Amino acid sequence: MDYVEKIDQIKDKYFNELLTRYRDAAMAAATAGKKIPLFRKADFSSHIKAFDEIREGAESCLADLKQVEVPEDDEAYSEIAKLLGVSLEDFVELQKRNADHYDLMDKRQYRKNGITIDDFKLSLAGVQTGTGTAVESLDLLDRTYRYYHGEEVDMGGEEEPEETEDDLLEGGEV
Repeated sequence: MDYVEKIDQIKDKYFNELLTRYRDAAMAAATAGKKIPLFRKADFSSHIKAFDEIREGAESCLADLKQVEVPEDDEAYSEIAKLLGVSLEDFVELQKRNADHYDLMDKRQYRKNGITIDDFKLSLAGVQTGTGTAVESLDLLDRTYRYYHGEEVDMGGEEEPEETEDDLLEGGEV
């Protein structure tokens, strides 16, 4: 298998398997976090385990990617490999932050652990920051990959001007 196939295989696993598992795990954990029972403790261990398993899968992809040697003259796949590595690193960090956040949610249920609302806010801010960073690097990777594969890609920056009422009237539409 050559380097292009290996990188494409890693990217496909990341996009099709890990991101799907993350979406499902994040939705399930968020739902469980919203419904903390009053007299019964919620169990976040399955959510923490899911984030840890996703992190391990992403770390495996990252290790596989580091084994791939891309020729220096292949500018496209050098850039794709670099961006894939950055995106996977951000994704690994996001999984760590999510696991830590739900571990804190689990501990917060027990007053004796001394978890304050400020601890919770800080943890939530970390997850939000991690999500923003991961989404940005994932978006850049996706756009770059599609660009180098000949697809038309909106690279941001120039926005199309909004149509005004006069523009619509000139075109005969209202």
